[in-house]
Amino acid sequence: PRLDLRTRPHRRRPSRTEGLNVMPFSIRKTLVAVAAMAGLALSEKRSRLEQFRKTPKPSARAIYVELELRWWLGQNVSGVRRMSTALRRASGSAEVNQALLMLLTFLEPNSERFYIWCSRLHNSFQENKDLEAEYELASHVFQLNRDLGNRPVAADVIDHMQGFEVSQSEPEAARIKLYSGIVALDDGDLEQAERHLESALSEREEFYGRLHPFTLEVGYALACVAESQGRIREAFERMDKVINVWKDLVPKRHSASRKIDELYRRLRRLTV
Repeated sequence: PRLDLRTRPHRRRPSRTEGLNVMPFSIRKTLVAVAAMAGLALSEKRSRLEQFRKTPKPSARAIYVELELRWWLGQNVSGVRRMSTALRRASGSAEVNQALLMLLTFLEPNSERFYIWCSRLHNSFQENKDLEAEYELASHVFQLNRDLGNRPVAADVIDHMQGFEVSQSEPEAARIKLYSGIVALDDGDLEQAERHLESALSEREEFYGRLHPFTLEVGYALACVAESQGRIREAFERMDKVINVWKDLVPKRHSASRKIDELYRRLRRLTV
């Protein structure tokens, strides 16, 4: 069964300023931690991961950080079962929920386990009124449906995410624009895709910096738009900037790295 996140009535969309004022501290802390880890060099990620592995009884926060580091290092699900067991026994705090959501990234998309976990988490978040965790779960569902080619569902999930106050915060507004640009690209609406992505790029450059992976992924999407429009030289130049930084931050076995390498090689062949 497909997880349906559209059953909750659509919330009033707050102003940008209001969203910044009411953004929960726990999700701000999580966003800062994720952004910091994303920008670490591979050697530093591995060093930090070794530190977390030695923790005898890790807290939910430590488990989340370890999972995030494993994801950035391109590691698979092996070795995280102890974390899953520990989290299931823990109370449903915001940090436990964040760690549980991180575990979703290690599950095979469209697998039975993935849907079971999504359904359980969705029900738990609604019962506990944990809106920030439900928002993050919606992000996972967007990525899943986009990867599976379910573009109408992916577009509906974006609309659902925009009903949350956190979506108006500075980094999350850029994520919504990135997702909207990706859907427009998949639908062939290249002008709208470019508008959304250029805006997302500007905001992420300001928030994270030009060489951060979260900024580079927007550059990758813009390269896809340029390629679709026949602007091969521009697409290659964008990808050249992405690849030179990305290879020092994310290992080749990472799924995102494979997509980036594939596009870069294709564009390089076309420009030779």
